[in-house]
Amino acid sequence: MDCKCKVFIVWGLSGKFIILEKRDLRRKSIDLNVRRMTTDKIKLPGWFWFIMVLLLLWNIMGIGSFFYHVTISDEALQAMPDAERELYGNYPFWTQLAFAIAVLGGTLGCIGLMLRAKWSKPVLMMSLVAIVVQMYHSLFIAGSMEVYGPGAVVMPILVILVAVFLVWFAGVVDKKGWMK
Repeated sequence: MDCKCKVFIVWGLSGKFIILEKRDLRRKSIDLNVRRMTTDKIKLPGWFWFIMVLLLLWNIMGIGSFFYHVTISDEALQAMPDAERELYGNYPFWTQLAFAIAVLGGTLGCIGLMLRAKWSKPVLMMSLVAIVVQMYHSLFIAGSMEVYGPGAVVMPILVILVAVFLVWFAGVVDKKGWMK
């Protein structure tokens, strides 16, 4: 059966795609393939790329910090004050694993957002959970505040805030229909 009706795809005021048929002008649910075709054509604003480059660089610095902590030499450990050296010894393997998941997940999540991939938000959420686990151990179990003082709280709070922002931002990008 050959249908000669025309189909119109419009961006509704609600922020969602609406498919209208000339024949009956009824709303239909959007087909995933149609959404993919249209999101490929959406040009992302400059502020999106600015934010994403900053966040990607932030996470790459986190990877650098991770490798520094994992590969620290004996000479560097010996040059540290006793309290700091003892603190390094209080970090079990699972905290290094949480650190790796946090920074690699954050970096992959940023790359995913730049590629507009839907999988980026769950990866960023996993990274946030790993960050909270790692920072909880560092501050409350290992006792880094006792070694470094109250200033030891600043960086963990900043890292958590950036991770929360990334998860929120991924949600905003998804709601705007920019994800594939």
